[in-house]
Amino acid sequence: MSGDRREKIPLYFYVWALLKSVIQLSVAGASLLFIYQSNFFIPYKYDALVWSKQSLQWLYLPQGIFECVDLAMELIMLRRQKSKAHLPWDSIIHHLVSALYAFYIFLAADSLDHGFVGLAVAAISCQVIGPLYTIHRLRFHFRYLGLCLLAVQGGYRSPLAFVSILRAIQYWHEAPWAHIFICVVLANFDYRWTIWSYQQHLRLTAHFKVLDEQKASLKKGEATAASN
Repeated sequence: MSGDRREKIPLYFYVWALLKSVIQLSVAGASLLFIYQSNFFIPYKYDALVWSKQSLQWLYLPQGIFECVDLAMELIMLRRQKSKAHLPWDSIIHHLVSALYAFYIFLAADSLDHGFVGLAVAAISCQVIGPLYTIHRLRFHFRYLGLCLLAVQGGYRSPLAFVSILRAIQYWHEAPWAHIFICVVLANFDYRWTIWSYQQHLRLTAHFKVLDEQKASLKKGEATAASN
């Protein structure tokens, strides 16, 4: 789709997209492992002590750096393409909040409760959807891209956002006061991105349905011509 428009994307952005996907899958893999081992989703079973605080702490530094670099690259592309289609305000806010919070936890980890340092790992695990967003960002729209986005967004990120709010309330006496507010804001973004994923699924389904009908019509015409 839109092959001619891809030429407007410079080579360095493709290189960053590849590196970005590797980083996202790496930090997401580590954080997902912690989410599983700590029983994050199981009521009254969450235990951050399965990882040392130092191990958790070092997840936040690459996350903060990544958010800053990714925002800078997107702002460069925003200026180059003069379009906000791929960088709406909610995305800019998400980058900034995620970066600042990651740096805060990394720098203040020694004075923060171990359980809270583990709670914020949930936000890092959301990077699991990153490569799919990158594919959409580069306009490589395959048939089931929308469905994949919807499955990850609705099947993992949105439930994670809900549970994160519950965990924040549960650990209100250990977490900074802003943590619940940030969880609510990010949950709102996840709700909006779930709706967006569903819309992408409908759009791509309709698009490929038209292509399939065109191909079927073309084949039928060729068969008719051959028989004559």
